[in-house]
Amino acid sequence: MIRSQLGPMPTLSKAEELGLWAAAFINPLPPLGVAPEIRLPALMEQDSVARLRDVLRAAESSLGHLRTPRHPLVALTSQVLTFTVDRAAGIMQTVGPQTLFAIGATAFGLYFTVIAPLLQ
Repeated sequence: MIRSQLGPMPTLSKAEELGLWAAAFINPLPPLGVAPEIRLPALMEQDSVARLRDVLRAAESSLGHLRTPRHPLVALTSQVLTFTVDRAAGIMQTVGPQTLFAIGATAFGLYFTVIAPLLQ
């Protein structure tokens, strides 16, 4: 339901929109209480990479609350998100922003298309 209201996930080339879309996805209105509040920090952040990093952290934190033995993919997604967040600065310097956005988009895509539907 939330995803249908937000529309399709923005493409990698629209990193600014992707960060805002992801923030709205994990913190919908009315609040569901499953993820830390990320809307205001996402709106205030001026750097697209920092915004994506913040949203990934919030998604990781949300996954921490949802981890159960019934959903082994949650642990895998959590590891991908943690790696992405923890290594963002180093990856940016090594491979550049486009590759970093590709990694972030892959992590978001995995969470939003595979994990989130399993948890509903």
